[in-house]
Amino acid sequence: MFFSNRLPAVRLGWLTLPVSLAVLLSVPAWGQERSRVAPIELIGRDLIVLMNSLTEGVNDPSKRLPLEPMLTRAKEAVQKTPLYQINKASEGLANARLAEAEAALLPQVRGGVSAGVRGYDATGGFEQGRYEVTQLSVDQLVYDFGSSINLRDAAADRLAATTYSAKRQESELLLTSIRLFYETQRALLQVRLSRENLQARRALVNFIRERSGLGASSVADVVRAEAQVADALDLLAASMKALTQAQARYREFYLAEAQPYVLPADIDVEDVALRDLEKYVAEHPSVLEAELKFAASRKEYEAAKAKVNGGVSLELSYSNTRNPGSSRAAADTTLLLSYKGSLYSGGADTARREQALISFEQARLDVERVKLEVTKSIRDAVAEYSGQIAGLRSRLLVFKGAEDAYAITKDLYAFSRSSLFELLRAQESLYSSGQKLIDNIIDKTLAKYQTLHETHLLISSLERF
Repeated sequence: MFFSNRLPAVRLGWLTLPVSLAVLLSVPAWGQERSRVAPIELIGRDLIVLMNSLTEGVNDPSKRLPLEPMLTRAKEAVQKTPLYQINKASEGLANARLAEAEAALLPQVRGGVSAGVRGYDATGGFEQGRYEVTQLSVDQLVYDFGSSINLRDAAADRLAATTYSAKRQESELLLTSIRLFYETQRALLQVRLSRENLQARRALVNFIRERSGLGASSVADVVRAEAQVADALDLLAASMKALTQAQARYREFYLAEAQPYVLPADIDVEDVALRDLEKYVAEHPSVLEAELKFAASRKEYEAAKAKVNGGVSLELSYSNTRNPGSSRAAADTTLLLSYKGSLYSGGADTARREQALISFEQARLDVERVKLEVTKSIRDAVAEYSGQIAGLRSRLLVFKGAEDAYAITKDLYAFSRSSLFELLRAQESLYSSGQKLIDNIIDKTLAKYQTLHETHLLISSLERF
């Protein structure tokens, strides 16, 4: 921007000469003007350099650090969490329950050995002596109206549901670990920005003091600028508090201290399209888990109804008995086809059947609830991500405008053509737009990971890292 150093003519008759001299005396020499402009041009330069490095990373992802180290640490942290270990234990428990249900369909072998003293009345008198019995029995279920088979299939469905639950929770843990990393980096960047803002405001105070010494600024201007330094200190304290809290959450999850790290490149995946919404919902682990639990509840209800009818089994038993006074053992072999059923259980069978029916209805309604929640979550995540992309573009323009306005206002103030209020407002606007730009960069990245999580594409997207 160019400014003229020619003074305007003052045509007020005999007052023309004194006024012209007064104006000339109030304007510093050309060399002095240049010495005042140079320092003010440097005020806030480090803040702008910091933000320009971030905007360059947004416009050119190749200038960012690689993504792999961050994701590797995130995966390692997830595998160390107690919840991840609990999920693995839950899968083992479900496997054990399936094995127990399958065992009911296999032969049941029992055996025993008894030894002692027995006395009894015999033809020749009272007999007493050593008594030994060896028993072995095998029971095989033949038919129980589908009760055992339904229980086995229900256990298999619950095992599969546990697997999908573990996948869902693993995705949630991955998202949490990534979110904690970016929230910590957000806090670190905000602290750096607040420090640069504080330095810029301190430098402005020194500049105004210099102007005040030359008579170009008033003492009131110095006081106003110093008040802005106090405000910058308060902003720095708030950002330091946020950083401390973010580091504490990071340390709790990662079991390590957070390290300053330039923002890595965004994950490169295909954009999520709402036209595939039905596919995302159908393949979502929460929906699959709910459907499997519904199927298991239905089979458990069928098993409860069939159990009232009893069951048919084949029993093979063998016993070897040695009585007192006998020189050899007596063997006994029995093969029976038997039917057993409950004649009266005090209402326990009916209560179990009603409980199974209620669980079945709850599971059916839960499937519809989960589908609605997943659909809403996916729509919200896609909308949030789209909004963050548009918001980031506007924030880049806003910061660029604040940067240009700050530079122009500084030049105008250096030539005494702008007020201190306008300069302070421009400085505050630059800092505020920088804050919001940092938040938008982080929020846009987190929105992308959130969208991948809601569509259950997060784990598959990270498998190549």
